[in-house]
Amino acid sequence: MLPPLLIRDATLAWARSNVERGFKAAEFEQLDSSRECMNRAVACIEMAEIDRSYGVPRAKISRSRVVILADDAVPQCFRYRVENKIFQLSRQDIDVEWFSKSHVPQFEAEVPFADIAIFYRVPAFPEIVSVIRYTRELGKLSFYEIDDLIFDHQYYPEPIETYSGLISSQQYSVLAAGAELFRLAMRECDYAIASTAALAEHMRKQVRSGTAIVVPNAAGLVQERHLETPRPQLRRFKRVIEIFYSSGTLAHKSDFAWFAKCVLAEILARHTHVHLALMGTFPPLAELQAYASRVHVLSPIWDFPVYLERLREADINIAVLGPHEFNDCKSEIKWFEAALFGIPSVVSRTKTYEAAVENGKTGFLCTTADEWIEALQSLIIAPALRGEIGRNARQVVRARYNPTTVGKDLAAHLLSHLSDRQRSVSGEKTRIVIVHSFYPPQDVGGSTRVVQETVDSFVARYGSRMELLVFTTKDGDPNEYQPTEYFYNGVRVTAVTRPRDELWEWTPRDERMKKMFARYLAYHQPEFVHFHCLPRLTGAVVEAALEADIPYVVTVHDGWWLSDHQYLVDAHGRVRSGKDLTLEGMRQAGDTKESIERTAYLRGLLARAKAVIAVSKQFAQIYRDANIAGIHVVENGTISVRPVECTTEAGNHVRVGFIAGLTVHKGYELLRRIWLSTRFDHIELVLVDHEQVGRSELFHNDLTWNGNAVSFLERTRHDKVSNLYASLHVLLAPSIWPESFGLVTREAAQAGLWIIASDRGAIGDVVEEGRNGFRVDVSDARELRRVLLEIDANPARYRERTKMMPHVRTFDDQADDLIALYRSVGCLREKP
Repeated sequence: MLPPLLIRDATLAWARSNVERGFKAAEFEQLDSSRECMNRAVACIEMAEIDRSYGVPRAKISRSRVVILADDAVPQCFRYRVENKIFQLSRQDIDVEWFSKSHVPQFEAEVPFADIAIFYRVPAFPEIVSVIRYTRELGKLSFYEIDDLIFDHQYYPEPIETYSGLISSQQYSVLAAGAELFRLAMRECDYAIASTAALAEHMRKQVRSGTAIVVPNAAGLVQERHLETPRPQLRRFKRVIEIFYSSGTLAHKSDFAWFAKCVLAEILARHTHVHLALMGTFPPLAELQAYASRVHVLSPIWDFPVYLERLREADINIAVLGPHEFNDCKSEIKWFEAALFGIPSVVSRTKTYEAAVENGKTGFLCTTADEWIEALQSLIIAPALRGEIGRNARQVVRARYNPTTVGKDLAAHLLSHLSDRQRSVSGEKTRIVIVHSFYPPQDVGGSTRVVQETVDSFVARYGSRMELLVFTTKDGDPNEYQPTEYFYNGVRVTAVTRPRDELWEWTPRDERMKKMFARYLAYHQPEFVHFHCLPRLTGAVVEAALEADIPYVVTVHDGWWLSDHQYLVDAHGRVRSGKDLTLEGMRQAGDTKESIERTAYLRGLLARAKAVIAVSKQFAQIYRDANIAGIHVVENGTISVRPVECTTEAGNHVRVGFIAGLTVHKGYELLRRIWLSTRFDHIELVLVDHEQVGRSELFHNDLTWNGNAVSFLERTRHDKVSNLYASLHVLLAPSIWPESFGLVTREAAQAGLWIIASDRGAIGDVVEEGRNGFRVDVSDARELRRVLLEIDANPARYRERTKMMPHVRTFDDQADDLIALYRSVGCLREKP
C-alpha cells in the first residue's frame, strides 16, 4: 500500500488538473463542463483528507504572531483587509506578516512560528488546501477572510446584465467557475472573518466551527493621518457643488444606470451649479449627455493617498447599490472614506448601511428615486446641513473606525479563540526542548531510537506536568533551512533542512541554523534544552540557547564533540583514546589548526552546560580522560524484546548476522578480512546494508566469499526487527570503536540470540562469557576468528536459543533518572 502522504500528494495533483480543466472550460463558456470539473476537484481535495494525529496548541504564549496568506490582486481590498489589519494589530503588540498566495512555500515555512493563520480571499487550489490543513494539523488557529459574497453560486456572480456589457460572457464564466473554490477553501478553516455582519451570516455556515467575527473596513496609517487632522473648514460660498461617486469594480453598473436616469439627470436639471464626478469604468450614460459639460468621468486612481486627496474635493458623496443579497453584504467603505473629511454621504439602504449610518444624522439612507432626490437636494441647498452631517459622520468614524479601537477588538477576538483552544493544555506545564540530529520517521542509528523512546516515556509518565518538543533535521527538502512541523506519538517535532556538502557532518558551526533555532526558542520559550547528537545541526544551536539565557544539558552519544572523527576512528583506522583527544594530545598528534579550533569551540559549549551526560560508565571515562569535567552517567534504556524462535531453514548451518551497517568503525572490514581468508562449513553470513532502504528484502544475489555463503539485506525498520532476529542464530557486533552503549546487542540478547561483541566500550556489557556469547579483542582478527571457528565446529549448540535472559534497564528507568538529574542541576523547577 502507498504511504498516506504519497496518496495525498497524488490526489491533490489530480485536483489541480481538474481545476485547470475547469477554468479552461469556463474560458470557452462551457459553464456546465466547468462546474463538473470543479466538482471533481472538490471531491479529490476531500479525498486527500487523510488520518493524522492532529496537533495541540502551545501551552503558553509570549507575543502572539499572525501570518496571512493573501490574494493581493485587488488593491483596495488588499489595502483594507491586509495592510490595514497589519497596522491595526501592530498597535496591540501582535506580530503580523503577510505572504502572497503565489508564495505558499514561504508562508508554510512561517506557520510553525505563528499562533494564528489568516487566509484572505484565496481559492482552494490544492497547494492552498494542503497548507490550510497543515496549519490545522499543527494546532494553529485558521481563519478564512473575505469581503464579498463571491463564494455562493446563488448570489454570485450577479446576472451578467448587471455588468452593463463591461465584461464578456467568457469572463463571466470564469467568475462563475471560481466561486466554488472560495467556498471550499473557507470550509477548510476553523473560523471566519467578515467585513460585514450580513456577510458573516453566510460565512459561518461554511467554516468548521460555525463562528464568524466581523471586522469592518477601517483606518490604517494613511486614513489615520486624515482622522487626526482638523476637520476641513466648510466652504459656504462655493459656486459649484460636486457630487462624487467612485466604483473600483465592473459590477453594479446596471444599478448605476438606473440611478443616472432616475436621480442624477433630475438633480443636474434642477441645479445648474451641481457637477458630477464619476471615478471608474462606466458604460455610456445617454441620460446624462445633456449635462456632459458638468459630468466628469475620471480614470480610477490606484494610488490611495492621491485618491483620498481627490475625494477630499467633493461636497457630497454617494454610494449606489441595488436591492440584492450580494449588495447587502458589501461594506460601508464609501461612507467611511468620505466621513474622514467630514463629507456627507447619501447611500443605498442595504443591511450594512442601515447598521452603520444613522439616517438624517450621519448620512442619508435611500431606496426610491424620490428619497434619493429629496436627500441630495436637501444637502445641495443647505451648506449648514452638509457641515452637520459630515461632522457627525466624522465623529463616528473617529470613535469606531480608528486603528486602535478596531485593532483592540480584532485582537480580543483572535486571542479569545486562541485561549479557548489552549484550555486543553495547561499553561503551567514545564516546557522542555529535545534536540537531536534525527527523529522518526527518520530512523537513523540507535541514538535516534533511544531519544524517541525516552521522549515517549517522558510524555507517558510526566505529560501532565511537562510539555516535550523536539527539534531535528530532515532530508529530501530542496528548500534550505525551511522548517516543517509534524506530530509523532503526540509530540510536536520541528525539522529543518540543512544543505549537504562534504563537511556537513563535521562542520562545528552554522550561522543560519543558529538563527533558525534562536527563532524557535523565542517562540516556544522552553525552561531548558536537552541537546543530544548535533551533526548537521552544529554547535550553533547551543550558542542560540546560551544567548537566549536558556539553560541546557548535553548527552554525548559519540565522539563528535571531541574529534574530527565522530566514532573516534581516524583515516588510518586507528582508534583515538580520550587522552589523545585533549587539546594538548591533538597538538602532539599533529592535528590541523582547524581541527583543534573546532574542538576548542565545542568544548567551550560543553563547559557551559548544566550537565554533560554519558550513556555508560565506559563512555563517561573517555570524556573524563579528555579533560571534560562534571560528567554524569545516565545509562540508556532498552526496548523490550521478547524471546523469538528461529524461523530460518538453514539445515545444519548457523545464520550469523552483522546488522550494524557496512562501516569501518562497526568492524565490517575486520569481518570481511576473516571471511575472505577462512573457510566455514556451517556458517552463513547475513549483512545488513543501511544505505539500502525501500528496495526488495534481498537486493543482492547471494554471494560467496572464499566459498562462504554471504547474503545482503536492506536496513530493517525497527517495527520489523523481531522478524530479523527470528531469522538469525548469532549476532555479530565487533565494533572497533568504543561504543557508547550498544542497543542492538541488548535487544538481540533478549531475543535469545548468541552475541559476539567487541571488548571495547559498552557494547558487550550484556554478554556473559560462554553463557550467551563472547567478548572479543578486536585489535586484530585472531580472537574473532577463533570464536567463529568454535561456532562452525559446534553448529547444533549455536543454533539453539540461549537460556539466559539478561536484565536490562527500561526507558522508564532512564526517564526517571533524567528527571532527577534535571532537578539536581537546577534545570527543572516544576511549578506546583
